[in-house]
Amino acid sequence: MDEIVTEHTGSILRIQFNRPTKRNAMTSAMYLALAGIFNEAANDENTRVVLWHGAGDSFCAGNDLEDFLKNPPGPGESPQASLMHAFVNFDKPVVVAVQGAAIGGGTTMLTHCDFIYAGESAKFQMPFINLAVVPEFGGGDEGRERGVQRASPLRRRKGSVFGFPGKAQARLHENRQISGNRMTMDRPMNVCVLVGSLRKASFNGMLANVLISLAPSSLKLDIVEVGQLPLYNEDLETAAPPASWTAFRQRVKAADAVLFVTPEYNRSVPAVLKNALDVGSRPYGASVWDHKPGAIVSSSPGAIGGFGANHHLRQSLVFLNVPIM
Repeated sequence: MDEIVTEHTGSILRIQFNRPTKRNAMTSAMYLALAGIFNEAANDENTRVVLWHGAGDSFCAGNDLEDFLKNPPGPGESPQASLMHAFVNFDKPVVVAVQGAAIGGGTTMLTHCDFIYAGESAKFQMPFINLAVVPEFGGGDEGRERGVQRASPLRRRKGSVFGFPGKAQARLHENRQISGNRMTMDRPMNVCVLVGSLRKASFNGMLANVLISLAPSSLKLDIVEVGQLPLYNEDLETAAPPASWTAFRQRVKAADAVLFVTPEYNRSVPAVLKNALDVGSRPYGASVWDHKPGAIVSSSPGAIGGFGANHHLRQSLVFLNVPIM
């Protein structure tokens, strides 16, 4: 039985994962086969669009662990890298239907697609993020050009179906707007930038300003100051909390996303940034972080570039329900 089934209908190429008993977990052979299918379709003038789905009750459970142990990464290009390169070079629309589990690579592969329909049973999970490990299919140079579109938050649509736009839709729409859980294309995405250093000549402050200057027109990045926030004390959480708390909460709540730019202090998050997280998470039940898409940039003069802060910050954001790139 073929583990990947393809079918041409006119200008449409249908791709189906076909290992339902294994929840369509990917073997090395499947990565290479799928890369070949996309490479061939890219050069086929008769193929105009790809429809992709999985057989059975799951889309894809990520790597087949048994196969992965038998075929560990070695010298040369890995099967996973071959598929990633095929995705990067594929410029035709890819529409995916997701049901059941989409775990690890089963989720990050979707960031290279153009529209995803997810049924009520769909469950997206990237276990490596909790370890502060960057998703393998979510990184790379292509993210500089297409990452904004591919990493956009899921948006609710009629009939309990979700979708997020990708590279083809980016060619059709120049601007975007997010309002609540709905996304339109009328204005740039409003991104709060929180810098975890108060030093005037902070490397991270300079880095944040460079990122702002390099942002595309689809993003509007603004630094939101956190140094003026009083240390969180629940005794101050009255009917009239500190004005700086209220202003900060309102500013973050109004944003479409948040970017953290931080150094590492003692293998952890700077106190000023942790305090901002605490202030924004209260009062109970009114956290401004809930479902707020985020990203983390960490830097330091040391060799590991602020890994400890990056890791600890991700732990807090997982608890605060912030989906992180």
